[in-house]
Amino acid sequence: PSLLELEVTEDIVLGNEARAQSTFQKIRNLGVRIAFDDFGTDYASLTHLKKFPMDVLKIDRSFVSELRHKRDDAAIVRATIGLSKEFGLDVIAEGIEEPQQLNLLRALGCHLGQGYLLARPAPADVIESLLASRSLVQPGPTAEIGGFVGS
Repeated sequence: PSLLELEVTEDIVLGNEARAQSTFQKIRNLGVRIAFDDFGTDYASLTHLKKFPMDVLKIDRSFVSELRHKRDDAAIVRATIGLSKEFGLDVIAEGIEEPQQLNLLRALGCHLGQGYLLARPAPADVIESLLASRSLVQPGPTAEIGGFVGS
């Protein structure tokens, strides 16, 4: 179970927060990690960070795509990374497509990421070969590829 990570979006918790909180806790008690996907979009509330048992916060690609050009996006990413660290959560940046984004995210303290720059979607047999070779993958709660997770 510790090798499994379940990604949830905020719409799952809306409408029945008590049930979602109970279900998430049961899932975590099994050893499965929970990632809050697309954080910062739609109805995501900072209250969700306090209420729901999470292990990972994923920064939505919409903030990463304009990270170099928009100060507001950079501020949101920096704040999200800081919040994640304060709450003891791993943080993953989504949608990394340019080396400059990767470098800036690392400088901001984000050490996990996904995106086409790091890896393209691939068939299962290719992924199995990559994992079996362990040449790029370092074991841990999240597989890291060159410091960042492939998409």
